[in-house]
Amino acid sequence: MSMSSQDAVHCLGHLLLPTPPGISELYARQAVYRAIAAMDRLIRSLIRREQPISKKRLIDQFPEMSMPGAPRWQTALTRSLGLLENNKEYNSGVQMATLDDEGVPRVRTLGSRGLLHPKGCPNLPVFVFSTDVRMEKAPQMRKHPHVEFVWWFRGSSEQYRFSGVARVITSPDVDLGPAGPIQEDTLALNKLGEQGFDWEKKMGELYDEGDDNGLRASLNRPPPGTRIPTYETAKEWVPEVPRLGHAKDDADRQRQEEGLRNYALLLVEPFEVDWCELALSPHQRTKFRRKGDAWEEWPVVP
Repeated sequence: MSMSSQDAVHCLGHLLLPTPPGISELYARQAVYRAIAAMDRLIRSLIRREQPISKKRLIDQFPEMSMPGAPRWQTALTRSLGLLENNKEYNSGVQMATLDDEGVPRVRTLGSRGLLHPKGCPNLPVFVFSTDVRMEKAPQMRKHPHVEFVWWFRGSSEQYRFSGVARVITSPDVDLGPAGPIQEDTLALNKLGEQGFDWEKKMGELYDEGDDNGLRASLNRPPPGTRIPTYETAKEWVPEVPRLGHAKDDADRQRQEEGLRNYALLLVEPFEVDWCELALSPHQRTKFRRKGDAWEEWPVVP
């Protein structure tokens, strides 16, 4: 993201984010000052570069901002993702916990692949992740769909904790067994299905995203977690697999087909969100819970 876009998101975030209950007048005034300063930097930058201010560009990069009716935590998360201080290092990794067959928690880092909403339902977001279907988390999420993940932003000292229900989308010829029981009404996931969302197309887009041919090649290695004699064994693996439509020969096409069979989407429909703002003094913590298709929120002790 360019500096001008970051400043604009910073500014819009402060102006669009509703004021939390009980916030001090001093902090509200400081937030306005920061927003004005950010807009000033944006205008100066665009004048120097002779670029017109483009609202469409910001909406394209952060579509959640353009969605009236989205839950307040989603607006806050969008702001957190756009803050300059949170973009000095990688900030798309979350720590997700699942349960194995013995009921033991298993935690790992996953990279976020964005948010989806059913058409006409900005209040029903679904988080998207991806994985190698042969990894343990895929069958764990199928058998035990209740998951929780944490998103920490070091720059702004904010933590978001999400609790929700997971669904695993695989290639048609992959069988992870029956899905485990859930108590929640997965309105968002159900509506996406009713609206005929094209999961196969989405899988292809995310598999093909970016220029990391090595990441695609990882789907052609032996199953993750397989014991190997030495680290030198890795030199025998295929180092790169090109993007779809860029195969040079039949071998590349076979590797792409195999990679897509091993590729899976992990969807999480959140039902509870716990947002901590640790940069404020005193700290502020807000809980959100979805009931039906509406979100409730209330402040709690940090």
